[in-house]
Amino acid sequence: EIKALANPPAIVKTVMESVVLLLGKPSKDWKQIKGEVVSPDFLKRVLNFDAENVTAKIRNDIQPYLKDPEYNEARANKASRAAGPLVKWVTAIVEYARIMHNIEPLRNEL
Repeated sequence: EIKALANPPAIVKTVMESVVLLLGKPSKDWKQIKGEVVSPDFLKRVLNFDAENVTAKIRNDIQPYLKDPEYNEARANKASRAAGPLVKWVTAIVEYARIMHNIEPLRNEL
């Protein structure tokens, strides 16, 4: 569905910016983002993403997206049925990474 959008709604573009940021290919250019989405391994990269490898820089860089009141699953779902679950995914990955970062000293003590 997202692959077919030549000029996506703003929320869809914002969601996909956050997804490619997590995947290590940050871009605000829709053409580049769409190139990532249509790549054959895009879904595999999302499904197999290792949240423990999210760096502090990525966690910081993604905060403006997460703090945006428009960036939520319900709003994204209205624009695209594919974008809503991706908001949930990004939010969950970042929260997991934050928790893992916080407990890292405890894990190192074991």
